[in-house]
Amino acid sequence: MDFSFSDEQIMFQNMAREFSEREIVPLLEEHGEADYFPPEVMGQLWKKMAAAGLIGVTLPREYGGLGIDNVAQTLIVQEIARTCGGIAWSLSIDLWFSMYINMFGTEEQKKEFIPQICQGKGIGSVAFTEPETGTNPKAITTRATLDGDEYVINGTKRFITLSNLDGPIIVIAKDSETEGGNKLSAFIVQKNVPGYRTNPPWKKIGMHGPATCDIYFDNLRIPAGNLLGEHGQGYQILLDTMEVNHLTHNAVMLGLCQSAYDESVKYAQERMVRGKPITQFQTIQTLIADIAVGLEVSRSQLYRFASVMDAGELNDVQVQSRITRIFLSETLNDVARKALRVHGCYGYTEDFKIARIVRDALFSEVIEVVNDVQRIILANHLLG
Repeated sequence: MDFSFSDEQIMFQNMAREFSEREIVPLLEEHGEADYFPPEVMGQLWKKMAAAGLIGVTLPREYGGLGIDNVAQTLIVQEIARTCGGIAWSLSIDLWFSMYINMFGTEEQKKEFIPQICQGKGIGSVAFTEPETGTNPKAITTRATLDGDEYVINGTKRFITLSNLDGPIIVIAKDSETEGGNKLSAFIVQKNVPGYRTNPPWKKIGMHGPATCDIYFDNLRIPAGNLLGEHGQGYQILLDTMEVNHLTHNAVMLGLCQSAYDESVKYAQERMVRGKPITQFQTIQTLIADIAVGLEVSRSQLYRFASVMDAGELNDVQVQSRITRIFLSETLNDVARKALRVHGCYGYTEDFKIARIVRDALFSEVIEVVNDVQRIILANHLLG
């Protein structure tokens, strides 16, 4: 399979790299020690990212997107992750919301919500997890009850990233209009309106930048027309969009792998011991070789997944999605640990970027369905 990039794909990759150096690096210098960036900072960054043409590139042109392929989108997220995993993760979630609307929204919903995202006027989120759900849809307790021409939503969502920022969010809830009122539907909600409240952000050990909060719905009202897809389709819609989400989340992981490699080589070339750079020590050479192997195999697997996504064969997409997620997440943590060893004790200090990379890497095996469950899903696809 040919993984050489078109001129257009390379252009987007370079645009993302230049944007990261120009706009994100200064933010890290100012806010890097904080658990999350202030909402106004995130809002301004998103408008700049949209103006640079880096948001919604795979979305249709008629709604404000660029209609570009998934490989280009992967390259954009990857390049941003090389600078800041948290901002790249935020972009991945924002894109996930957009694909929900693009795949299942009505024409009116597409015209209303996709341009918001493409223009950076709002930051999208997705809310499924609750305090007692994990990945079990039957444990969802949030309810949407039809009252005239409006739905009234009550309940709690947990660990929802970007939920404190203005913009739309997909909420998965039990729908009163389904059999027994117990089947899940998807609803489009505007954040930070009456009946919508978030708690102070969780203090995460990594992926700093975006805030991750719990959401409390207290008789929040939305138009009945904000139902996304059909009644009772909520969980299936979640699964159908998960592959898109995996692609960009895997791109975050690859970007972090690349950053770990870059930092290890740079440090090893500059660090002097007994009058010579540590690149001359075989232990360091072995570590960097292992990091390079993990990086290159991860790169090939991710670009294969992106190519399969563009081809659109559902079963291949579902298989490659799980293979890529499992492999990249475990490889990233291995690469990050080895990069830390290259740095020695210095890597355990906040003075070097590798400390942040190691913390960010930990998210990859536990976020949005742990790897043990990913393996079971993969086995079911393989065994039929």
